[in-house]
Amino acid sequence: QAFKLPLKKIVTLKWIKDFLKEEVKEDVVGIVPNGINPKDFKFKNKKYRNPPTISMIYSDLPPKGIPDGLSVLKQIKVNNPNVTILLFGFTRPHQLDFDVKFHYRPVKEELRKIYAKTDIFLCPSLQEGYHNPPREAMLAECAVVATNVGSIPDCSIPGKTALVVEPGDVNGMVNAIQELINNPKKIKELGKSSK
Repeated sequence: QAFKLPLKKIVTLKWIKDFLKEEVKEDVVGIVPNGINPKDFKFKNKKYRNPPTISMIYSDLPPKGIPDGLSVLKQIKVNNPNVTILLFGFTRPHQLDFDVKFHYRPVKEELRKIYAKTDIFLCPSLQEGYHNPPREAMLAECAVVATNVGSIPDCSIPGKTALVVEPGDVNGMVNAIQELINNPKKIKELGKSSK
């Protein structure tokens, strides 16, 4: 009912505009994306590692697709034992059966350090309103592998600024990350083109 109030509607993403027009029959006057200060995530002379460090946010919220993400990371770790897996978030992971490093509640400078260490950022979400982390990772010149939800359709060019797969496509995410691991130059190319 809030969407039907006699107010001018401004939304953050095109899919929300489309949803309001098609499902709620309400017009939207404009799209204003969430703001991110690029200075918070940019680095001078980003260093890329080989083997790479792969990071992902850990959460227990079902729309975040974390079981898919953990399945992807486990397969990658089994096939590439020398990669480093970095998880971070506001919820501690349950017992995992593969080696990861975890940062609990990173904010500001600690979050910057995580992105600085990250070569590949994985975002396996099944559903999102507007999620900032893939955009933060792009600003930090990480190679982003993400599902096609939330802000991804609006802030990425598939194959150029991010490798984009459909939600729930575990094999697609594994293949995208493995392609980057097999082509270290592509990690840098993707990271540099997404800033």
